Amino acid sequence: MSLIEYKGNKYKPCPYCKGKGYKNGYEHVRNGICFQCEGYKSVEIFNLIENTRKEMQKEKEVEYRYSEIKRLRLLLGGKKESDMKAIDKSRLSLLKRNEEALIRQGIPLPEKCQDEE
Repeated sequence: MSLIEYKGNKYKPCPYCKGKGYKNGYEHVRNGICFQCEGYKSVEIFNLIENTRKEMQKEKEVEYRYSEIKRLRLLLGGKKESDMKAIDKSRLSLLKRNEEALIRQGIPLPEKCQDEE
């Protein structure tokens, strides 16, 4: 069995489909796409692509949380919790949840915006 080339590197073919990306006789299940390599012909290539996708998704999530934290800080504008209306209290709890999620992932919180000061 020959190695499969992907972006200049060579990888071992999938042991289940023998590097074809599909399994004969299983056309009725997911159009015959191999369950182990997901049609990439190599499990290593599939893992590489999946890890890259997960990293990009995490970056997008962090970017979203950063923008959400900054937006909520601007909306709250330094109000004291005792002076807040119900909508502001829900915004504050959302702000805290976003901050806690970043802290759990070990990502530093964004600095205070100039508009917040």
